[in-house]
Amino acid sequence: MRLMNKIRDIITLIILAGFLLGCYATTHRGPRTLDPGQVSASTSYLRFNDADDDDDDPGELVLVEGRAGLVKGIDIGFMRTFEISEGVESGEGIDTYWFDSKFQLLNRNNLLNKPTMSLGYGFGKLVNEDDLWVNTLYLLMGGDSYHLMGGESKNISLFYSFRYEWIDEEINWIPSWAWEEDFNEIRKAHIMGIEYEINKNFKPVIEIGRFYVEDFSDGLNVLTAGINLYMK
Repeated sequence: MRLMNKIRDIITLIILAGFLLGCYATTHRGPRTLDPGQVSASTSYLRFNDADDDDDDPGELVLVEGRAGLVKGIDIGFMRTFEISEGVESGEGIDTYWFDSKFQLLNRNNLLNKPTMSLGYGFGKLVNEDDLWVNTLYLLMGGDSYHLMGGESKNISLFYSFRYEWIDEEINWIPSWAWEEDFNEIRKAHIMGIEYEINKNFKPVIEIGRFYVEDFSDGLNVLTAGINLYMK
């Protein structure tokens, strides 16, 4: 039995390593949820590389996402990723799609300079795989503030995200894996981001972070740069 469990663990880690190359997704926004009826679209470029091998060729993804506010404090999002790494033919990369819902827990009135926190849960999947899902649980913390730039008041959002992800053959509607599975076998990520307001509808965003499974010193460094568009 112990041998079978060990084999299962090794296979799981191999699968996790494979997903680490392609299954990357965040909301690309701070913890504040969209207002009811508000919609947002984003496009971004992601670059990732092995934290332990500077000579390893970096991977590249293009991400396209849409979000919509449902009710106060709750929004949903859908994301599609396309791998564009050098040498990878179109349709042969680790392409994925994601769905998530975000729940704002603190500062639901969206007061400036107040700490804001939200909890999200969702699912990701390789486009060409029928029986493997990534179940993801994440915590977002940060806040919004205004500052003057060229005589105009501009919004800036600083945020931090901790993500928790588990591979399974099905969607887990209840995240029991988060406390039932071995912490060292669950994929984790620490991500820092900043979103800057050009105008009310146009906001560039940059994120940096690291994905890892067991040891934080191992894993992948990731950098994302994109544009968020907001519409009411």
